[in-house]
Amino acid sequence: SATDPLAPPCPAPPAAAAPPCLQLRGDVTALAAKGDLTFAAAGRVVEECQRFHWRGAYEGGGGRVLQLLVLGELLLVLGQEALEVWKIGEHAAPQVQRITAWALIVVRHAPPLSP
Repeated sequence: SATDPLAPPCPAPPAAAAPPCLQLRGDVTALAAKGDLTFAAAGRVVEECQRFHWRGAYEGGGGRVLQLLVLGELLLVLGQEALEVWKIGEHAAPQVQRITAWALIVVRHAPPLSP
């Protein structure tokens, strides 16, 4: 009997199980990465994933997250109301709590350095 030239030579392997899916609580407002760690901010919460696996969430009081920055073992989270500094992997509380907006204004509007 003739075989169909378009048929695969053997049965297709079963579909791989989908990796766990991260469901953010809103639109992503900031991203940062360190090695195989990814930090994604949505609203006031920063979710931490290692590849496809959720590791925890940083929920501070700095307002809606605007920027994320990784410095060594620290995650800086700039919110609308404050800057918080978290030790990566420690989701319970920030290392430095609530550097308020007036201090950020001084930093953000500092004059540029001369060459």
